[in-house]
Amino acid sequence: MKIVQFAFFATVVLVGGCSTTPTKTTEVTGVGAAVAAPGLSPGSEEQLAAEVGDRVYFGFNKADLTSTAKNTLSRQAKWLAKYSHVDVLMAGNCDPRGTETYNLALGYRRAYVARSYLIEHGVAPTRIQMVSYGKSCLVNPGNSDKDFVEDRVVITSIIGFNPQHCGAN
Repeated sequence: MKIVQFAFFATVVLVGGCSTTPTKTTEVTGVGAAVAAPGLSPGSEEQLAAEVGDRVYFGFNKADLTSTAKNTLSRQAKWLAKYSHVDVLMAGNCDPRGTETYNLALGYRRAYVARSYLIEHGVAPTRIQMVSYGKSCLVNPGNSDKDFVEDRVVITSIIGFNPQHCGAN
């Protein structure tokens, strides 16, 4: 009987000592990425966006990864390692300036660079599809510099979920 009581007491102490509350971070790199959101379905699109970050941003006419983009992609690689059943689509986007041909190529280069980073960090290439929307599917259709920054992005989404509602996914 004393063993059962000891086991119960030890369990209570261990469980109580392990409880934590979500902490806020100061960097937001994706939709809702600043706070761990309780109640999200593990391995879901919503969890990816809220807890990991689903967007990496690029400079004007650039396809190189910033340190912030690498940080987000590192978190995505860890998340994808945890949820090995999840396949993703990386959608490259551009702001509306430039020709459609140029922007399709630039969007593809952006998606390719982001995909390559995930592969270098252990994600199987077969789990990652790519698409370039160029300037045909703007994230923010406004016409200011702030709007253009939001359009220069690669959005990572789970296959079958298309947050941009562009093309077939």
